[in-house]
Amino acid sequence: VAVRAFNANEYQHILLLPGTYKIKGTLEVDKSLHIVGEDGARVIGKWKLKNDGAKTSIKNVHLEYHGKQESSSYQRLLHIHRGEVLLQDCALLCPGGYCLWADGRGVVNVLGCILAGSADGASPAQASAVVLNFSRCIIKESRLENCKESCVFVDNDAHVRLLK
Repeated sequence: VAVRAFNANEYQHILLLPGTYKIKGTLEVDKSLHIVGEDGARVIGKWKLKNDGAKTSIKNVHLEYHGKQESSSYQRLLHIHRGEVLLQDCALLCPGGYCLWADGRGVVNVLGCILAGSADGASPAQASAVVLNFSRCIIKESRLENCKESCVFVDNDAHVRLLK
């Protein structure tokens, strides 16, 4: 609700208090956004960031989406289509789907995050990160685990750097 209201206004910052927030459908963000979660902030649902030239940061937030195993479409937790995104100290959990998907020349920096399937390890993600179509991604000091297809998939002139 806060992010949808944000899209209609000039706000740029959202503080998420501890608790679980559920998104129905896909939450689409099309401008600069900075989200900081207090410890215990958890958001369940799909995101699409289509920020042509905008910058987005998400810090200290647990993001989760349960992909539908038999779906004919890609089940993506966080889809970044253009723009620049910083993910810091977050958990991206997407059992049955793709934790992070960047395309359309997106630029993504992942720092100190966990990208995986379910929290208990019982259900793997398809992949932690998919980077396509001239996008760039730097993953630093993060854990990529519990994946069925691959931890990182890179294609179509994309670039990924994995750093300790």
